Amino acid sequence: MIIIPDDKFNQIMTCMGYPFITEKDLEIDFTQIKEMLISQAVLDYYRWFPIESYTTVEVATTFEIPFPSPEVFSVKDLRIATRKGGAQITGNAFVDERMIQSTGGKYGRGMYGTRNGYGFETAMISRRAEVQSTIDSNKAFKWRVLENQKKITGFTNVVGTVEIVWAAWSEDWQYVAFSRQNDVIKLCQAKILDYFGRLRQQQSVPDAPVELNGEVLIERAKELNEEVYNKWKSYTTPILMRG
Repeated sequence: MIIIPDDKFNQIMTCMGYPFITEKDLEIDFTQIKEMLISQAVLDYYRWFPIESYTTVEVATTFEIPFPSPEVFSVKDLRIATRKGGAQITGNAFVDERMIQSTGGKYGRGMYGTRNGYGFETAMISRRAEVQSTIDSNKAFKWRVLENQKKITGFTNVVGTVEIVWAAWSEDWQYVAFSRQNDVIKLCQAKILDYFGRLRQQQSVPDAPVELNGEVLIERAKELNEEVYNKWKSYTTPILMRG
């Protein structure tokens, strides 16, 4: 169940007239509201603004990387950093052959037991640049996120480090960014207004201190939804969250 501070929950419930309208005046209790309505809004927020975490994994040829926790639902970014310099075996026959040829006597060490580098250092820098350029030019790197299987699969023909930015959700309100909390409060209110508005269209609540108009609640829910989502669309693109 969603963990939310009382002051934030009370602020959300003002859309229903709280504290004048109390818990006993509503068709469902506060716990059910948190579980069925507020949790939906918070999870929707994380589709747009997920919690980011970072990991690095050494890879070569095919690889499979499981999601690090149950809360991780997708990958926000993934890229590979190839190793700099050195004759690393890449799995690509063409690249390996070029590297072997370059490490032979092409440049030569020819320092003749002296401290004079005779341009050797410059040649080594050029060789490393050539090797890295060859690797990058012939690099193949493919990857897929299998969200239903909670893992990443892929293939590379170079030795390198995969840098992953995971996208995660949480049931704790504290991970909602401060700059977005007002938006999430409005989204929670929209879920609540829509639910009770549709319920009031079907039946009236006897002995309620105020008769709430279902049509008005639904209309206000639409306004809040449009306000929040139009604002978020100008910032980013949502990440799909599949079960």
